[in-house]
Amino acid sequence: MTFVVGMRCLDGIVLCTDSHEDDGITKKAVNKIRLMGTATWGLAIAGSGLGPTIDRFADAINKKVLEGNFDIEKMESELETELADFNSKYVLGPSDRFHVIVASYNSQKILTGLHKASCFEGQGVVLSPVSHDCHMGMGNELWRLIADTLYDPRNSVADNLRLAVFATRLAIKYAAGVDEPVQAVSYTGSTQFWEMHDSAEIETIESELALDGFKKALKDYWRLHNPPSRWDQLRKYGSIRSVVDELISLDGVKPEELCTVVGRRRASKIFRRNEDKLQQRALLERKRYQAAQSGASQFSGGKSHT
Repeated sequence: MTFVVGMRCLDGIVLCTDSHEDDGITKKAVNKIRLMGTATWGLAIAGSGLGPTIDRFADAINKKVLEGNFDIEKMESELETELADFNSKYVLGPSDRFHVIVASYNSQKILTGLHKASCFEGQGVVLSPVSHDCHMGMGNELWRLIADTLYDPRNSVADNLRLAVFATRLAIKYAAGVDEPVQAVSYTGSTQFWEMHDSAEIETIESELALDGFKKALKDYWRLHNPPSRWDQLRKYGSIRSVVDELISLDGVKPEELCTVVGRRRASKIFRRNEDKLQQRALLERKRYQAAQSGASQFSGGKSHT
C-alpha cells in the first residue's frame, strides 16, 4: 500500500507520498511520483495499488498527452479513457484495485489542477476534480484529522509542503504498509517545471516537526481540558474523586494568575465569595488524610504480627 496526499494551494499545488512497495515477498523503496511535461504544462501522477499497474498507467498517459498541444479538457478525457481501459484489463479482483491522484499545471493559462480516481472490480471509473485536498491509500483517518485541523487552500505551497511531510511522517509511524523516505513535488508560477524536493529539505522539515513534540502538545491539550486521570488522582490524593468533587472548584479563579501579586490580590475577593466551598474542601481533605493515616497504621500493625 501507500500514502498519497495532494493539495491545492494559493500559489500552486503539492503532491506527497511515501516510498514503500511490497509485493508480498520483498519490500523496497521506490519512486512513486511520475513527472511529465514541459515549461508550459505538466502532470504529476501518484497512485496506490500494484506498482507495475500504476507504472503502466503513467506510461500510457505520458504517450497520449505528448501528442499535440496540452489542455485540461484533453487531459481529463485521456485520463478517463485510460482509466476505463486499465480497469477492464487489470482490475480483476480485490487485490488489483488501484487509485491515482493527478496534479497538473498550465503556465500559459495560469492554471493548476488536481484530480483523483479509483478503479474497483466490477465498477466503473469516474475521474473527479478536486477543489481542495485529497488522499489515497493507507492512513486516511490520520490525514482527515490533520487536514481538517490544519489544511487551508489559502496556504502557500511552502506551508502545505510542511503539512504534507508531517502527515506522511505520521502515516509512516502509525499506518501499515507505509514507509520512508518521504517524497514530495510542487509547482508554483515561479518555476518552469515540477520542483522535486530533495531529501535534505524534507529531513529538515521532519526535524522541525518532530513527532515527540506533537505527542507532547496533544498530552498538554488533554491535561488542560480534562481532570486528572484516575491514576493521577490515586497517586496525589489517595482516592478517586467523584464528579461532584470539583478539582478546581473556585469559580472565577485562574490558577495561572496566582503566581503574581496582582493575580493573588484579584483572587482574594473570589476566595471570600467561595469561603463555604473552601471549608467543604478542607473537611474533605482532612477526612482523606485521616483515612489514609488509618489505613497506613492498620497495614503497619498487620505486618508486625506476621
